[in-house]
Amino acid sequence: MEIISGRELSSEIRDELKRENELEGIRPVLAIINVGDDKANLLYIGLKQNAMSHIGGQAEVAMLDWKVSRHELLAKIEAFNHHPGVHGILLQLPLSPELEPHREELLAAIRPDKDVDGFTPFNRGALLGGRPYYVSCVAQAAMEMIERCRGEVKGCTALLAGDSFDLIQPLTLLLMRAGAEVTVLPEWREDIVTDCQVVVVEKGGWNCVRPEQLSVDCLLIDNGYYFDPTGKLSGNVDKDTMLGSELRGWLVPNPGGLGPLLVTRLVRSVHQAARSIKD
Repeated sequence: MEIISGRELSSEIRDELKRENELEGIRPVLAIINVGDDKANLLYIGLKQNAMSHIGGQAEVAMLDWKVSRHELLAKIEAFNHHPGVHGILLQLPLSPELEPHREELLAAIRPDKDVDGFTPFNRGALLGGRPYYVSCVAQAAMEMIERCRGEVKGCTALLAGDSFDLIQPLTLLLMRAGAEVTVLPEWREDIVTDCQVVVVEKGGWNCVRPEQLSVDCLLIDNGYYFDPTGKLSGNVDKDTMLGSELRGWLVPNPGGLGPLLVTRLVRSVHQAARSIKD
């Protein structure tokens, strides 16, 4: 199988966005709201800051104490909603255990035209009608991989294993709208054998996907997050096993696949918002 690098593709896209911003004299600004000091959240925020800087923009991070109240967080969101210099707003997930039950309310407070993550109930619902302001960045990243590798999506067969609101659900709608034949399963199983041209595996387990379960020329996108016995980040797919098989398709691995492209799709959305926000 051919390995598709999200890092290489991301670098190309970010360089192009940087040139456009320099040419037009535009400086996109992303507001990131974070609650607490979760190490994974801080890592992801750093990646987003670096990406915004790369394209000539800025990420303004509001670091809130984990004891912040729902009303205080809503007030911070509202302040960014009305800030004329902020083009996109991102509420870093997951939230604290106290705020997590209010997640939908908090996401709904973000202006839909500044919701560059595509997570507000408005944009998720508007996707059904085909007219959201923004679509989940990881779903966009997966769709871009599919279009680049498979070319024509219409008539393509796809199997998606998972149930997430940020990848599986929006990607299902995007593929259906493009004319693909889509099957969705809650998770990957060891008895699955598929001849689908696109396979996206989010849930199933560490190294759960075997070469003999797949079509010889499929595009396999791995979005599983596990730690192997040595503590190393891994996905649903063992890359070495796939490379040693007779499969002739493509593998988008994890790590190094959708992750970098997800962040790039985010900054592209902020790039777009900087050209369309009317305050």
